Amino acid sequence: MSCNYLPLLALLLSIGGAICLSNPAHAAAESGGLLRINTTIQTHNVAQPWELNQPSRRRGLGAVLEDGNILTTGEMAANATYIEFESADGAHTVPAEVIAIDYEANLALLKPEAGADGEWIRTLGTLPTGGSAKPGEEVDIWQLEDNGDAIRTAGSIRSVDLLSTFASGHFFLCYEVKASMQSASSSYTLPVTRDGKLIGILASYNSKDQICDVVSPGILNQFLKDVRDGTHEGFPSLGIATVLTEDPQFRKWLGLSEDQGGIYVSRVLPGSGAAESGLQEGDVLLTLDGHGIDRRGYYQDAS
Repeated sequence: MSCNYLPLLALLLSIGGAICLSNPAHAAAESGGLLRINTTIQTHNVAQPWELNQPSRRRGLGAVLEDGNILTTGEMAANATYIEFESADGAHTVPAEVIAIDYEANLALLKPEAGADGEWIRTLGTLPTGGSAKPGEEVDIWQLEDNGDAIRTAGSIRSVDLLSTFASGHFFLCYEVKASMQSASSSYTLPVTRDGKLIGILASYNSKDQICDVVSPGILNQFLKDVRDGTHEGFPSLGIATVLTEDPQFRKWLGLSEDQGGIYVSRVLPGSGAAESGLQEGDVLLTLDGHGIDRRGYYQDAS
């Protein structure tokens, strides 16, 4: 029986590993369900918020889902004044519009603009969504070169962690993937697949450490489920702030024994789910659904 260690905060925010270097492989075929996304963005001037900065361009990849909509990162659609889909060979383009965007989880769902001819997208194939993967399992990361050829970089999931990939201070479960990515024109907003199914969207890449941060399938699938009815309510939050209980003096003050773990509740937001459940500032969470919580806020999941 294998055991995975998951942080408690994952359940406070949402649900959702990384890649050990394998030999990168080029795959000009077997690249169905991919297209380019070109966006023109214009952000506000931080020093003078009433002014806009000069427009700039952003380029990434999108995954064509089975319903014909396109999934990408929220960063690709944020502050966009124009969004365009482009075929891998550059022969076809179509204006696009946003169906839903989640800045905190860094996901966006797009579709061809109303009235625009996007029938060519149907010829690209689709990527069905898959379930969760485990550390050590292999995945494929997809890129497109200027000539339309697909690049497949293979690797294996290294770990699972809570990461903030776009909106500062908002952490969601991600896969950390170690892989030697190719330098291609599609930047690093890229679909990640396993056994031909979409299991995540690569949100960032550290070329020095060769680490990819991938939005996990649990987050991805929940986002798609949420927007299925045409509205997006976002991910719930328990509504607490916590402090780890690693410091010996802090543990002594809390009255925790040596064999106890737990995390200290330092704040409860009024009106939150935590407040309604009776959770109070100063409480120490020791277990979650029968799982003991350690001093760092992790619990052992034997599933």
